[in-house]
Amino acid sequence: MNLRERLGALALFLLGAAAFLIAGEYSFDAQIFPRLICVVMMICAIGLGLRSLSPERVAAKLKESEASPDYPVDEEGPPRILYAGLVLVVAYVAGVRWLGFATATTIFIPATALAFGLRDWKWIVFGTAVFVGLTTYLFVYVFRTPLPRELPLVLLGLG
Repeated sequence: MNLRERLGALALFLLGAAAFLIAGEYSFDAQIFPRLICVVMMICAIGLGLRSLSPERVAAKLKESEASPDYPVDEEGPPRILYAGLVLVVAYVAGVRWLGFATATTIFIPATALAFGLRDWKWIVFGTAVFVGLTTYLFVYVFRTPLPRELPLVLLGLG
């Protein structure tokens, strides 16, 4: 049994459920996309939780722990990367309202990529630019939903 996967699944599910409830405060048109993402996130969390319970995985973990008595099966608790991910998400959610969507996302995506071990700056910059550009276009021009004002633009007198 893998405690890390179960705790990660629980944390992701609770985060998705909380975001789903928070999105209910938006107007109907504005809540469709966030709630869709939350439902996908909760389904993936359930899948991760069920995967951690599969007999094959439990047997494999048991066999590994028998082969190496020093192998910590469940004693470590959640990995530090889980904590880093949760802190980054909470900081991002708080930062979007204060910094604006594009600024907060431009900080969040590279920080998350680096925390999770990605080191190729070309792909980090490219992915961030594409995500911010497409998401901004989607919300502003397709959903006609205003995004939070950008603090750097406000400070420069442009926003």
